[in-house]
Amino acid sequence: MIQQDGIKAVPASYQGYFANSVKKGARIKPNVIQHIGGGGSGFHPAYLDEARLLQVGDKAYLTKVEINKDTEIVFSLQSCGVCDPAGADQNNPPFRASLTFQFAKGYLETADFKDVQQTIGQVFGVDNSVAAQSTQQPKEPEQVPAAPSEQVEPTTITVGQTKEQVVTVLGQPQRIAKAGNKEIYFYKDLKVTFVDDKVSDFQ
Repeated sequence: MIQQDGIKAVPASYQGYFANSVKKGARIKPNVIQHIGGGGSGFHPAYLDEARLLQVGDKAYLTKVEINKDTEIVFSLQSCGVCDPAGADQNNPPFRASLTFQFAKGYLETADFKDVQQTIGQVFGVDNSVAAQSTQQPKEPEQVPAAPSEQVEPTTITVGQTKEQVVTVLGQPQRIAKAGNKEIYFYKDLKVTFVDDKVSDFQ
């Protein structure tokens, strides 16, 4: 979920991302246009007429994360419009943008993950309402309790677990981001951070 104004975006139908950047403690600023796919750079001027700023509270999907030269973390995202493909609204199409978090040279090599997370958290937040809705499914008329021998222990993640233990519990992640000795496994509703191949944090 977007938590700070200033991210400029273009309609997703243009197959590109409007590039923005931000430094710690500063405001987001639009940069040059970055065209992804199809070769070349920039958009047709008419596309810029349809660009808009994403608003605080807008929901967006993270489509890609890149770490460049230990000085930048680039998030590519797409707003989800009405967030329901079955109820697509022609008046609320999805928009695309990228946001580069810029850090001092070498900062990411030694930075504490929580500091980086705090910087990112000033712009992006996790929308827990989707996860809550997914757990509120209608109950079937008759529920037959499982026999004690069939009950399964709840799956849990704890600090100190290895990657193998996490994958055993959660399966393979949807994507992975690396920064020095830190590695982040992204799941649908969970983000697990490893330092030196062991769980240091999860959300």
